Amino acid sequence: MTSLRKFITTAMVVSAAICQTNAQNDTVHDAVNEQVLDNLEYIIEGKLETVGDETDFSEEISELLVEGKSQSNINSVSAQIAAIKLQLTDYQYYQLQKYIYTYGELVSLYELYAIEGFDKKTVERIIPIIKANPTKRRKPFAHFFRNGRHELLLRYGQILEKQEGYAKTETDGYLGSPARLAFKYTFRSNDIFTFGISGEKDAGEQFFRGAEKQGFDFYSFHLEFKNLGLLRKVVIGDYKLNFGQGVILGSGLTGTKGGGAVSCRKFTTGIRAVTPINEGEFLRGAAIEVGNASYNGTIFYSHTFYDGKTTPSESNEDELIFEGSLNNTGYHRTENEIEKKNALMKRLYGFHVQINRRIFRLGVQGIRSEFSHEILPNEKTYQKYKFSGKGSSNLSIDYQLILKKHLLYGEIGTDKNFRIGLLQGATFNFDPCVKMSAIFRYYDKKFTALNSNAFGENSPNQNETGLYVVTDIILGRKAEISVSGDFYRHNWLQYGIDAPSKNCDFICQAKISPAKHLKIGLRYDYRHKAYNTSGEHLNEIGIRHRHRVKAALTYTPYNFLKFKTETGFIANRYETAKKTKSGVLFLQDIDLNLEKAGLSIKARLAYFDTDSYDERIYAYESDLLYSFTITPHFDTGIRGFLMIKYGYKWFDIWVRVARTFYTNKESVGSGLEKIDAPHKTELKAQLVIKM
Repeated sequence: MTSLRKFITTAMVVSAAICQTNAQNDTVHDAVNEQVLDNLEYIIEGKLETVGDETDFSEEISELLVEGKSQSNINSVSAQIAAIKLQLTDYQYYQLQKYIYTYGELVSLYELYAIEGFDKKTVERIIPIIKANPTKRRKPFAHFFRNGRHELLLRYGQILEKQEGYAKTETDGYLGSPARLAFKYTFRSNDIFTFGISGEKDAGEQFFRGAEKQGFDFYSFHLEFKNLGLLRKVVIGDYKLNFGQGVILGSGLTGTKGGGAVSCRKFTTGIRAVTPINEGEFLRGAAIEVGNASYNGTIFYSHTFYDGKTTPSESNEDELIFEGSLNNTGYHRTENEIEKKNALMKRLYGFHVQINRRIFRLGVQGIRSEFSHEILPNEKTYQKYKFSGKGSSNLSIDYQLILKKHLLYGEIGTDKNFRIGLLQGATFNFDPCVKMSAIFRYYDKKFTALNSNAFGENSPNQNETGLYVVTDIILGRKAEISVSGDFYRHNWLQYGIDAPSKNCDFICQAKISPAKHLKIGLRYDYRHKAYNTSGEHLNEIGIRHRHRVKAALTYTPYNFLKFKTETGFIANRYETAKKTKSGVLFLQDIDLNLEKAGLSIKARLAYFDTDSYDERIYAYESDLLYSFTITPHFDTGIRGFLMIKYGYKWFDIWVRVARTFYTNKESVGSGLEKIDAPHKTELKAQLVIKM
C-alpha cells in the first residue's frame, strides 16, 4: 500500500507540474482575506441591527482574520476554516479526512488530485494558500519552552475632542481619563500549551486610583493544554464554547445570514480559549475535553458577573432582587456605574458528549444556569415571556449527516418547562458551481435558553418561526452570485411591534472579476418588516419596506497599490405613513503596501447624507491588528481615516487617526458623551512584539 501511495504521489506531482498553478504570493493571501472580510462585513451588518452598534466582534473574528493571511495546514485544517476560507464543501472535507485516515497525512499538496471530490479547478485554487506539514509531535514536553512563541500587544486609543463627561465634577461625570488602554500577552508552545493574559481600561475609567487601584478595570487570562493523549484539551480561565447549532449554547459569527451558503450554519469547534480585551460574552472557569476522533466528551464550569441594581424583596427583606440587563456594557466610568458593578453572579455548568463517524456525528449536551439573586418578570408586555427566576436548565441533541454530496444537520433543545427550540438545516451540492442551503427554525415564544446563539433574528433565540434559503452559483471563472430569502414570523410582541408579525428579507449579491486586477461587488437587499405607528388612541402596526444597494469597485494596478471605490444607498418606505426616507454613502480607499520597506498606508475619504439614524449605512474600515470596525454613517458629513503601519523583524507598530465632520449639526453625541463641536476625532496606536 505504501509503495502504491508513493507511485500515486509521484504521478500527481509530475502531472501537476504541467499545470500552470498560481505562485504562492501575498497577492493570493490578500485576495482570500478580502473574501473573508466581505463575508464577515455582511454577517456583522445583520448582527448589529439586532444587538446594537456598540457590540465588539473583534475576539470573534480574530482567528479568521489571522488565518486568512497565512497558509493553512491541510493536514489539520478545521471544518470552519475549510468552509469559510478554502470554500470546500462538506463532502470534500469528508473525503479529505477519509484520505488522511486511510493513507496518513499528506506529504505533498499534489496528493489532493487523488482525493475524490477534488477536481483540477479546486486544487489549483487552494494550493497557493495551503501547506502540507506533519501534525504529529513526539515527546511533547522535551522542548516545552525552546520552540515557544511570545506575543505582546499594547494599545492606546482616545477621542481627542473634549466630551461632556470630562467637563463635569466627579460626582456627576467621568472619574477617569479619556484614554482607552489595553494590553495582551500570549505564549504558545508546540501546539500543546498556551497562556494568555490581558487587561483593558475603557475611556472614562480610573487607572491605579479610586475604584481601580488594581490598575485595569478588566482583566482576562487563560491556561490551555491540548493534544495530551486522551486528554484533548484543558482550559482554565476564559473560554468560549460552540456545540451543535447553538440552540442552547453557542458563540461565534457563523450561523447567520448574509455570508452565503457556507456561513449560515455553525461549526462545532468545542472549547476555544480566549483572552479578550473587551468585556463581551465569554465563560470564565474551567473546561475539559477528553476522548479521541470517534468519541469525545466535554464538561465545563463558569462563573461570570453582570452589572445592575439590587433591591430587597417585598416578601423577604433578606432576599435581594436584581434589576438590570444580562448584557454587560463593561463601563465603570461614573459613581453610579461603579455602584452597579458585579451586582449579579451567574454560574453555568454542563456537559457535551459526541460520537463521530465518517459520515455521521451525534451530540448530546446539557447545561444549567444559576443566579445569585432572583430576576423578576419584566413589566413590559412584549417581554412577558422573558426569563425570570434564579435558574434555568436546557438539554439538546444535535446531529450532522453526509448523504452522498449533501449535508443534513440540526439541533433540538428544550428548557426545564419542555418548551422547544428547533433548527433543521441542509446543504445541497448539486454541482461544483452550485450550492444551496436551507434552514428551518422554530423557537417557542416561551422557550428559554439564555446562552443560545443559533440562526435567527432574536438573541437569545425565542418567539420565532422561519425558513431561510440561500443559493451560491459560480458563473465561470470571473463571476459568482448569491441569492437568499428569509421568511419568518414572531408569534408574540417584539420591541417596537405591539402585535404578532410576519416579515421577510431578500438578499442578492454578485462578485465579478472582469480582469486580473479589477473586482466588482454588487449587493441588493430588501426587508419587509412591521413597526409601530402612532394611532389616535393606540399604536397601530405599519409596514416598512427597506431597500439597500451597495456597489464596490476594487482596482489593483500593482501588487503594492490598491484603490477601492464604494457607494451605498438606502431607502425606507413607510407604508402606513406614506413617506420615504433615504441615505447615501460614497467612499474612496487607497491602500499602499511597501513590503520591502515594512511600511503600509491605508486611507479613506467618505461622504454620507441620511435623513435619520434608521437610514444609517454601514461600511467596513481597516483597523489595528485584531480589531474589526464597521462604522454606521448617519446624518450628513464627511469621514476619513489614515492608518500607517511599520513592521520590523520582531515588532509591528500602527498609528490610526479617524475623524467624522458633520455639516448638519453643531454638536456630536448626547449626555456625557456630548461634544460641543461638529466633529469627532479618534486616535489609536498599537505595538505588537513577536519573539
